[in-house]
Amino acid sequence: SALRLSLDAWHTRLFGQDAENGQHNERHSLIEAMLWEIASRVLVLGVDVILDFGFWARSEREDYRARAAQLGAGSEIHFLDVPGEVLVERLAARNADLPLEAFYIPEAYLRQWIPLFQPPTPDELERRVEAKLITGEELVEMGDIGRAELVAGNLVRLPPHGWCHGLYVSRIGSELGRFVEGNNLGHVLLGEAGVYTRRRPDTVRGVDVAFISHARLAQVKSQSYLDVAPELVVEIMSPDDRWTEVKQKLREYFAIGVLLVWVADPGDKTVSVHRSLDQVRVLGEGDVLTGEEILPGFSLSIADLFAI
Repeated sequence: SALRLSLDAWHTRLFGQDAENGQHNERHSLIEAMLWEIASRVLVLGVDVILDFGFWARSEREDYRARAAQLGAGSEIHFLDVPGEVLVERLAARNADLPLEAFYIPEAYLRQWIPLFQPPTPDELERRVEAKLITGEELVEMGDIGRAELVAGNLVRLPPHGWCHGLYVSRIGSELGRFVEGNNLGHVLLGEAGVYTRRRPDTVRGVDVAFISHARLAQVKSQSYLDVAPELVVEIMSPDDRWTEVKQKLREYFAIGVLLVWVADPGDKTVSVHRSLDQVRVLGEGDVLTGEEILPGFSLSIADLFAI
Protein backbone atom coordinates (compact mmCIF):
# COMPACT_ATOMS: atom_id res chain seq x y z
CA SER A 1 0.00 0.00 0.00
CA ALA A 2 1.11 3.57 -0.62
CA LEU A 3 -0.09 7.16 -0.28
CA ARG A 4 -0.82 8.66 -3.72
CA LEU A 5 -0.46 12.42 -4.05
CA SER A 6 -1.79 13.92 -7.28
CA LEU A 7 -1.08 17.55 -8.20
CA ASP A 8 -4.05 17.88 -10.54
CA ALA A 9 -6.48 16.33 -8.07
CA TRP A 10 -5.54 18.80 -5.35
CA HIS A 11 -5.42 21.74 -7.75
CA THR A 12 -8.88 21.21 -9.23
CA ARG A 13 -10.37 20.65 -5.79
CA LEU A 14 -8.91 23.91 -4.52
CA PHE A 15 -9.15 26.18 -7.56
CA GLY A 16 -11.34 24.44 -10.13
CA GLN A 17 -10.67 24.58 -13.87
CA ASP A 18 -8.26 27.53 -13.75
CA ALA A 19 -5.86 26.51 -16.54
CA GLU A 20 -6.53 29.85 -18.29
CA ASN A 21 -5.99 31.84 -15.09
CA GLY A 22 -2.78 33.86 -14.87
CA GLN A 23 -2.14 32.50 -11.36
CA HIS A 24 -2.39 28.85 -12.44
CA ASN A 25 1.35 28.11 -12.52
CA GLU A 26 2.02 29.87 -9.21
CA ARG A 27 -0.81 27.93 -7.58
CA HIS A 28 0.49 24.68 -9.05
CA SER A 29 3.96 25.31 -7.60
CA LEU A 30 2.54 26.06 -4.15
CA ILE A 31 0.49 22.86 -4.18
CA GLU A 32 3.53 20.85 -5.30
CA ALA A 33 5.55 22.24 -2.38
CA MET A 34 2.73 21.41 0.05
CA LEU A 35 2.38 17.86 -1.25
CA TRP A 36 6.11 17.27 -0.97
CA GLU A 37 5.99 18.42 2.66
CA ILE A 38 3.30 15.82 3.28
CA ALA A 39 5.27 13.18 1.37
CA SER A 40 8.47 13.86 3.31
CA ARG A 41 6.69 13.43 6.65
CA VAL A 42 5.14 10.16 5.50
CA LEU A 43 8.35 8.76 4.01
CA VAL A 44 10.27 9.04 7.28
CA LEU A 45 7.56 6.93 8.90
CA GLY A 46 8.35 4.13 6.44
CA VAL A 47 5.23 4.52 4.28
CA ASP A 48 5.56 4.39 0.48
CA VAL A 49 4.47 7.45 -1.50
CA ILE A 50 3.41 7.75 -5.15
CA LEU A 51 4.04 11.24 -6.53
CA ASP A 52 1.70 11.79 -9.48
CA PHE A 53 3.50 14.98 -10.54
CA GLY A 54 4.12 14.32 -14.23
CA PHE A 55 7.89 14.84 -14.06
CA TRP A 56 8.21 15.98 -17.66
CA ALA A 57 11.90 16.91 -17.41
CA ARG A 58 14.80 14.72 -16.37
CA SER A 59 16.03 17.52 -14.08
CA GLU A 60 12.75 17.31 -12.14
CA ARG A 61 13.08 13.57 -11.76
CA GLU A 62 16.68 13.84 -10.54
CA ASP A 63 15.70 16.58 -8.09
CA TYR A 64 13.07 14.40 -6.45
CA ARG A 65 15.37 11.37 -6.41
CA ALA A 66 17.85 13.50 -4.47
CA ARG A 67 15.16 14.72 -2.08
CA ALA A 68 14.11 11.15 -1.35
CA ALA A 69 17.72 10.09 -0.81
CA GLN A 70 18.20 12.86 1.77
CA LEU A 71 15.37 11.30 3.76
CA GLY A 72 16.90 7.83 3.43
CA ALA A 73 14.14 6.74 1.04
CA GLY A 74 14.51 4.83 -2.21
CA SER A 75 12.94 5.83 -5.52
CA GLU A 76 11.86 4.37 -8.83
CA ILE A 77 10.21 5.71 -12.00
CA HIS A 78 7.06 4.26 -13.57
CA PHE A 79 6.59 5.27 -17.21
CA LEU A 80 3.96 4.35 -19.81
CA ASP A 81 5.40 4.67 -23.31
CA VAL A 82 2.29 5.67 -25.29
CA PRO A 83 2.41 6.98 -28.91
CA GLY A 84 1.26 10.57 -29.40
CA GLU A 85 -1.83 9.71 -31.44
CA VAL A 86 -2.98 7.25 -28.81
CA LEU A 87 -2.63 10.01 -26.21
CA VAL A 88 -4.83 12.26 -28.35
CA GLU A 89 -7.49 9.55 -28.58
CA ARG A 90 -7.40 8.95 -24.84
CA LEU A 91 -7.62 12.68 -24.17
CA ALA A 92 -10.75 12.98 -26.30
CA ALA A 93 -12.40 10.12 -24.39
CA ARG A 94 -11.44 11.67 -21.06
CA ASN A 95 -12.66 15.15 -22.01
CA ALA A 96 -15.99 13.65 -23.04
CA ASP A 97 -16.51 12.28 -19.53
CA LEU A 98 -14.21 14.47 -17.46
CA PRO A 99 -13.37 13.12 -13.99
CA LEU A 100 -13.93 15.51 -11.11
CA GLU A 101 -10.22 15.69 -10.29
CA ALA A 102 -8.83 16.29 -13.79
CA PHE A 103 -8.22 19.36 -15.93
CA TYR A 104 -9.99 19.85 -19.25
CA ILE A 105 -7.19 19.91 -21.83
CA PRO A 106 -7.87 20.98 -25.43
CA GLU A 107 -6.30 18.73 -28.06
CA ALA A 108 -4.26 21.66 -29.41
CA TYR A 109 -2.60 22.08 -26.00
CA LEU A 110 -1.66 18.42 -25.82
CA ARG A 111 -0.09 18.52 -29.30
CA GLN A 112 2.00 21.51 -28.22
CA TRP A 113 3.13 19.75 -25.03
CA ILE A 114 4.06 16.34 -26.44
CA PRO A 115 7.37 17.54 -27.97
CA LEU A 116 8.33 19.16 -24.66
CA PHE A 117 8.24 15.89 -22.72
CA GLN A 118 11.62 14.30 -21.99
CA PRO A 119 11.06 10.53 -21.91
CA PRO A 120 13.05 8.65 -19.26
CA THR A 121 16.23 7.15 -20.64
CA PRO A 122 16.90 3.41 -20.20
CA ASP A 123 19.38 4.13 -17.40
CA GLU A 124 16.73 6.16 -15.51
CA LEU A 125 14.21 3.34 -15.73
CA GLU A 126 16.73 0.66 -14.75
CA ARG A 127 18.17 2.69 -11.88
CA ARG A 128 16.15 1.83 -8.84
CA VAL A 129 17.57 3.72 -5.88
CA GLU A 130 17.28 1.62 -2.75
CA ALA A 131 16.84 3.30 0.61
CA LYS A 132 20.13 3.87 2.42
CA LEU A 133 19.51 3.33 6.10
CA ILE A 134 21.73 5.19 8.53
CA THR A 135 23.04 3.72 11.78
CA GLY A 136 23.42 5.58 15.04
CA GLU A 137 27.19 5.37 14.66
CA GLU A 138 27.00 6.96 11.20
CA LEU A 139 24.78 9.70 12.58
CA VAL A 140 27.44 10.56 15.16
CA GLU A 141 30.11 10.71 12.45
CA MET A 142 28.07 13.27 10.48
CA GLY A 143 29.02 15.86 13.08
CA ASP A 144 26.97 19.03 13.51
CA ILE A 145 24.17 18.70 10.97
CA GLY A 146 21.65 20.72 12.92
CA ARG A 147 18.72 19.39 14.89
CA ALA A 148 17.74 15.91 13.73
CA GLU A 149 16.58 12.46 14.85
CA LEU A 150 17.00 9.00 13.39
CA VAL A 151 13.77 7.05 12.81
CA ALA A 152 14.13 3.44 11.67
CA GLY A 153 17.39 4.31 9.93
CA ASN A 154 15.99 7.43 8.24
CA LEU A 155 17.37 10.87 9.02
CA VAL A 156 14.63 13.30 10.05
CA ARG A 157 15.69 16.94 10.11
CA LEU A 158 13.88 19.14 12.63
CA PRO A 159 13.52 22.92 12.91
CA PRO A 160 15.17 24.81 15.79
CA HIS A 161 13.09 25.24 18.93
CA GLY A 162 11.69 28.61 19.97
CA TRP A 163 12.99 30.56 22.95
CA CYS A 164 10.08 29.56 25.20
CA HIS A 165 10.92 25.90 24.67
CA GLY A 166 14.52 26.59 25.69
CA LEU A 167 13.36 28.47 28.78
CA TYR A 168 11.18 25.61 30.04
CA VAL A 169 13.86 23.01 29.31
CA SER A 170 16.37 25.08 31.28
CA ARG A 171 13.97 25.61 34.17
CA ILE A 172 12.91 22.00 34.67
CA GLY A 173 16.43 20.77 33.96
CA SER A 174 17.88 23.11 36.59
CA GLU A 175 15.35 22.06 39.22
CA LEU A 176 15.95 18.37 38.52
CA GLY A 177 19.71 18.85 38.39
CA ARG A 178 19.91 20.53 41.81
CA PHE A 179 17.80 17.81 43.38
CA VAL A 180 19.58 14.87 41.73
CA GLU A 181 23.10 16.18 42.35
CA GLY A 182 22.27 17.29 45.88
CA ASN A 183 21.13 13.77 46.73
CA ASN A 184 23.78 11.97 44.61
CA LEU A 185 21.09 10.04 42.72
CA GLY A 186 22.59 10.03 39.23
CA HIS A 187 22.67 12.51 36.35
CA VAL A 188 20.32 14.88 34.54
CA LEU A 189 20.83 15.17 30.77
CA LEU A 190 19.88 18.22 28.70
CA GLY A 191 20.47 19.43 25.15
CA GLU A 192 18.41 16.77 23.39
CA ALA A 193 20.71 13.95 24.44
CA GLY A 194 20.32 11.00 22.09
CA VAL A 195 18.64 7.81 23.29
CA TYR A 196 18.43 4.60 21.26
CA THR A 197 14.83 3.40 21.21
CA ARG A 198 15.41 0.77 18.53
CA ARG A 199 18.38 -1.04 16.95
CA ARG A 200 18.81 -2.48 13.45
CA PRO A 201 17.38 -0.31 11.98
CA ASP A 202 18.35 2.34 14.49
CA THR A 203 16.06 4.95 16.00
CA VAL A 204 17.65 7.72 18.05
CA ARG A 205 15.41 10.20 19.83
CA GLY A 206 16.64 13.50 21.22
CA VAL A 207 15.12 13.97 24.69
CA ASP A 208 14.62 17.45 26.10
CA VAL A 209 15.49 16.38 29.66
CA ALA A 210 16.24 12.98 31.18
CA PHE A 211 17.24 11.52 34.52
CA ILE A 212 19.38 8.38 34.64
CA SER A 213 20.51 6.77 37.87
CA HIS A 214 24.07 5.74 38.68
CA ALA A 215 23.01 2.09 38.41
CA ARG A 216 21.59 2.44 34.89
CA LEU A 217 24.42 4.65 33.67
CA ALA A 218 26.90 1.96 34.73
CA GLN A 219 25.23 -0.38 32.20
CA VAL A 220 25.69 2.00 29.24
CA LYS A 221 28.13 0.65 26.62
CA SER A 222 27.75 3.23 23.87
CA GLN A 223 30.08 6.22 23.80
CA SER A 224 27.58 8.30 21.81
CA TYR A 225 23.87 7.78 22.47
CA LEU A 226 22.34 6.13 25.51
CA ASP A 227 21.77 2.42 24.89
CA VAL A 228 20.18 2.02 28.32
CA ALA A 229 16.88 3.73 29.08
CA PRO A 230 16.84 6.60 31.57
CA GLU A 231 14.28 6.29 34.35
CA LEU A 232 12.64 9.65 33.54
CA VAL A 233 12.16 11.52 30.27
CA VAL A 234 10.76 15.03 29.95
CA GLU A 235 9.29 16.29 26.67
CA ILE A 236 8.39 19.95 26.19
CA MET A 237 5.71 20.41 23.55
CA SER A 238 6.34 22.90 20.75
CA PRO A 239 3.55 24.60 18.76
CA ASP A 240 4.23 22.40 15.71
CA ASP A 241 4.30 19.11 17.65
CA ARG A 242 1.53 16.62 16.87
CA TRP A 243 0.10 14.35 19.54
CA THR A 244 0.36 11.38 17.19
CA GLU A 245 4.12 11.91 17.05
CA VAL A 246 4.37 12.42 20.80
CA LYS A 247 2.44 9.19 21.42
CA GLN A 248 4.83 7.34 19.14
CA LYS A 249 7.74 8.60 21.22
CA LEU A 250 5.95 7.54 24.40
CA ARG A 251 5.44 4.09 22.92
CA GLU A 252 9.17 3.85 22.17
CA TYR A 253 10.26 5.16 25.58
CA PHE A 254 8.17 2.67 27.54
CA ALA A 255 9.23 -0.18 25.25
CA ILE A 256 12.91 0.32 26.20
CA GLY A 257 12.25 0.60 29.94
CA VAL A 258 11.61 4.27 30.73
CA LEU A 259 9.56 4.36 33.93
CA LEU A 260 8.07 7.86 33.83
CA VAL A 261 7.50 10.49 31.14
CA TRP A 262 6.46 14.09 31.77
CA VAL A 263 4.98 15.90 28.75
CA ALA A 264 4.84 19.63 29.42
CA ASP A 265 2.48 21.66 27.22
CA PRO A 266 3.18 25.42 27.48
CA GLY A 267 0.11 26.12 25.35
CA ASP A 268 -2.36 25.18 28.09
CA LYS A 269 0.17 25.17 30.97
CA THR A 270 -0.28 21.53 31.86
CA VAL A 271 2.01 18.57 32.47
CA SER A 272 0.85 15.07 31.55
CA VAL A 273 2.42 12.44 33.80
CA HIS A 274 2.66 9.14 31.93
CA ARG A 275 3.51 5.83 33.59
CA SER A 276 2.41 3.94 30.47
CA LEU A 277 0.49 4.70 27.30
CA ASP A 278 -2.81 4.21 29.16
CA GLN A 279 -1.88 5.44 32.63
CA VAL A 280 -1.75 9.24 32.63
CA ARG A 281 -2.55 12.13 34.97
CA VAL A 282 -2.84 15.74 33.79
CA LEU A 283 -1.63 18.45 36.18
CA GLY A 284 -2.68 22.09 35.88
CA GLU A 285 -1.43 25.39 37.29
CA GLY A 286 -2.83 24.65 40.75
CA ASP A 287 -0.99 21.32 41.00
CA VAL A 288 2.51 20.21 42.01
CA LEU A 289 4.68 17.89 39.95
CA THR A 290 6.46 15.25 42.05
CA GLY A 291 9.15 12.67 41.37
CA GLU A 292 7.03 9.89 42.88
CA GLU A 293 9.09 6.76 43.60
CA ILE A 294 11.60 7.63 40.83
CA LEU A 295 12.79 10.79 42.60
CA PRO A 296 11.13 10.75 46.04
CA GLY A 297 11.12 14.20 47.61
CA PHE A 298 11.31 16.17 44.35
CA SER A 299 8.53 18.68 43.72
CA LEU A 300 7.92 21.56 41.34
CA SER A 301 4.87 23.81 41.14
CA ILE A 302 3.27 23.78 37.68
CA ALA A 303 2.65 27.52 38.03
CA ASP A 304 6.36 28.11 38.74
CA LEU A 305 7.38 25.95 35.78
CA PHE A 306 5.41 28.03 33.29
CA ALA A 307 5.88 31.45 34.90
CA ILE A 308 7.41 34.10 32.61
